[in-house]
Amino acid sequence: MAGKHGLFYAVFILCLNLSPYVSAVKVYRSFLYRGASTCYRFDSAHHKNATKCPDSATPGAYLGSSDEERPKDGKQLYNSALAQRFIFRHQNPADCRAARFLVAEFDEEGHGIGSTIHMMSFGLTRALTLGRVFVHAGGGAIWTRDNRLCAVTGWRWDQCIFLPFSQCTLEEVMAGTGTGAGEEEAPYLDQVDPSRWHEYRVLRTKHLSGDPVPARDFPPLLARLIARGPFPMPPGAGREAAPAAAAACAAADAADRRHLGDPLWAVQWWRAQSTAYLVRFQPHFRAAVREQRKRVFPPEIDVLPPGTIGVHVRRGDKSRESPDVDDAGYLRQVEALYAAAGRGRGGQGGGGGLTRTIFLSTEDSATAEFFQGLTNWTVLLTHVERYHEEVSPMEFAAARDLGTVVLNDFVNLDLALQCDAWVGLLSSNWVRLIHELRSVYRCKADNLFYDSRFGHMWGEQTFIDDPALFR
Repeated sequence: MAGKHGLFYAVFILCLNLSPYVSAVKVYRSFLYRGASTCYRFDSAHHKNATKCPDSATPGAYLGSSDEERPKDGKQLYNSALAQRFIFRHQNPADCRAARFLVAEFDEEGHGIGSTIHMMSFGLTRALTLGRVFVHAGGGAIWTRDNRLCAVTGWRWDQCIFLPFSQCTLEEVMAGTGTGAGEEEAPYLDQVDPSRWHEYRVLRTKHLSGDPVPARDFPPLLARLIARGPFPMPPGAGREAAPAAAAACAAADAADRRHLGDPLWAVQWWRAQSTAYLVRFQPHFRAAVREQRKRVFPPEIDVLPPGTIGVHVRRGDKSRESPDVDDAGYLRQVEALYAAAGRGRGGQGGGGGLTRTIFLSTEDSATAEFFQGLTNWTVLLTHVERYHEEVSPMEFAAARDLGTVVLNDFVNLDLALQCDAWVGLLSSNWVRLIHELRSVYRCKADNLFYDSRFGHMWGEQTFIDDPALFR
């Protein structure tokens, strides 16, 4: 699904031979900072202030019993707090009658939950790029239309599951639009020459996918929030002038041009922000997830043990569109991550704050059985129905109670975000969702994250000449 819609995720190769891998490992900051100039000071007061956990919780961002669940330490992705406030203000204008809108929709079916969320994030991206307020009109309704949880609230995602994306409702925005006398038009983008888009208060689109040129998937309105940060700027966005003392490190930059200047790092920063803004839960849905957790996960475990490693294994039909890793391969990666964590803190590979505890999320019954059979790891997982057939999540859900399936998925997401390091394929929308949310709301942007794809990037292949374990 991800490749079909032009999603790009910048990642690097990891060694499969574990002996040289562990001995040579270098532990980096958040891998989204890999394009930073050597002039950038990660130890500066500015960077520390821009990445510290916020003093207050974002309403709806946590599924726990209270917003006290929010972390008190750790690091957010650069300027996440400012970005979230900016998006909120943009999406909630003081006067909806005076604002301009992009009403976006996409396919009702064909998207898993992670893919659905990312499709909506494309809508938010497109709207902000046009300087308009994003209004969700439809898409991904296979998860909500016949869902008992949505019977009273309405079936749209920002009615049933997430908080409203804007205080300007779809009904309010579309009131008075149409083709009748005295009504204003609300055409689709592809029906009007772009030079005339400014003439319409409301525009619509059905085409929500990544831009054919991924570097353009960055709203210029956000450029000022990363102008002093560790990201190469998108084309035309500009950057504050470098200090005169930067000449020496500029020479070092010139010696290594592999990733410097690539604006896709800024695009990935934005995608984390856009996803995080959308994923703020309705109170009734939060309550339902908490009750479901009591049914499918040991209630005596209120919070996962510190140092737990999250492993997400996506099977089903995913092998049709993405390289797969077998269960033993995932285990080797977990062991490599555990050993490297200790080395990264100056130790001898003893875990570096991680424990030999795994939280496993997977739909595959055989994978669950494999991990549960391990004798030198404590393996936690939810007790939900799984399968081993090569079917899509949508096919599986269609034959079951939709509300239960959706609740189980979000229980697993919440538990995964309680982990302190992760292993998973970034070709999976669900794994990207974990990465994006851990980077913003959970203040774990610099925690270790082992991407199991071994360097495959959407659009091109990129390799580096030394083994790397991403933060």
